[in-house]
Amino acid sequence: MMVIPLVMLLAVTGVAVADDISFTLETNSIINTTSSYYVSVTMDWHTPDEEWPAWGNASILNANLDNIRLLNLASSLRGGVLRVGGSEADEVIYIVGNNTPPCHVFCLNMTRWHQINNFAIKTGLKLVFGINGMFNRPNSSSPWDPSNTVNFLDYTARNSISVYGFELGNELTTKVLPDVLGKDFILFHTLVAKFWPDAQTRPRIIGPDLNPNSAWLNSFLSVAGPVMDVITYHLYIGYGLNPNLTNQLQDPSFLDLERQTAMPITESVGSLAPHAEIWAGETAAAWHSGQQGTTNTFISSIWYVDQLGSLAILGHKAVCRQCLVGGFYGLLNWTNVDPNPDFFTALLWKSTMGTKVLKITPDPSALDVRVYAHCSAIDKSGITLAVINLNNVTTYNMNVRGFSNTKRHEYRVSSPALESNQYFINSRAMKAEIDGTITPWTPIDADGPLTIRAHEILFASFYDVGKSACAS
Repeated sequence: MMVIPLVMLLAVTGVAVADDISFTLETNSIINTTSSYYVSVTMDWHTPDEEWPAWGNASILNANLDNIRLLNLASSLRGGVLRVGGSEADEVIYIVGNNTPPCHVFCLNMTRWHQINNFAIKTGLKLVFGINGMFNRPNSSSPWDPSNTVNFLDYTARNSISVYGFELGNELTTKVLPDVLGKDFILFHTLVAKFWPDAQTRPRIIGPDLNPNSAWLNSFLSVAGPVMDVITYHLYIGYGLNPNLTNQLQDPSFLDLERQTAMPITESVGSLAPHAEIWAGETAAAWHSGQQGTTNTFISSIWYVDQLGSLAILGHKAVCRQCLVGGFYGLLNWTNVDPNPDFFTALLWKSTMGTKVLKITPDPSALDVRVYAHCSAIDKSGITLAVINLNNVTTYNMNVRGFSNTKRHEYRVSSPALESNQYFINSRAMKAEIDGTITPWTPIDADGPLTIRAHEILFASFYDVGKSACAS
């Protein structure tokens, strides 16, 4: 057990406060796993004037996918999923074949389809594409019309366009009966298998991209469960027009809504489709395109780290962040492709937190400190802690029971203010170069007492931890 002396910090309020807390880390077993593509992103369909000025030219319909800055920044997330979808995906017409239906707004021609695919290839992202699930569907009990999709799938397969997976429909829980959509997915699976007969190279069947509704999901899975490779749902605990959002994102009970919302979905999948992966297929701190000055500032990173930690405990294999670029919640600012704070948070998580999840029990006396433990991505036998201090005054001295060695690399994340878009790692301001490259950050070599300051995020990667489940 570490013995940690009292460390005092003059907080921004001018009041010096410190406290001692303890955590218990169990290193002898893995409680769950994520995946190499756990940190993932989305791109959405929007018209330039939708919810202005949130989107502009950030839609997959009109974004400049050859922008070298965008390409290099997206490449930093290499290995993750790029999910292309959203509500308007259910309005997209595929301009292919001789019998293309009339199209007025969301029209995907095959030149643009190749550009999307090339963007995914260049950035090393796994392309997941959302298919129009409402084509020629007049009411909730009507079956899906696959005619336009058949031509699209045929073209995609014949031209060897690489697709990691296909979704069918977006947030259709109030538009289509669950058993009807389940039958649609069975048909969709048959079509995909027809065009990709080799199961080893066949795109995965992913969906139903529902807003959390476990009763609807249970009915859907009772029909379509056997053909599903991945179950996706959308997770937004905040609302972009709520003026109290910043305060909510500092409230432990509000952050707990992430796990409380995800748990029933996890239980449904475990019961009715245990072979399928679970993804948060679209997520941000707040829906309605986020909130300017909140979901694109430092406070969002406090939420983001907490969400990544919470969903990893539940065994999610991917968290598809809404979105790579666009809205007020994008990892990148659509006007200049500058990284927002959450972009660097995504990189830090990806580079420090491995795929194996450990159990760590928090101190019940310090609910404003959130802590998560994984086997390290840096040293596979090491252990990394992700720690968040929600308190705006107190520095905590942390006693971590479970291993005695305290040698570690630290990545301390801070900002001048919660609603600032400045992001510091170990006191160094992070930014992208003109071409979108990121200068690697340098860890602090540390030993001995472990502390976290007020409103700070800490990634602490311990090495030489001795015998643990991470070393096996």
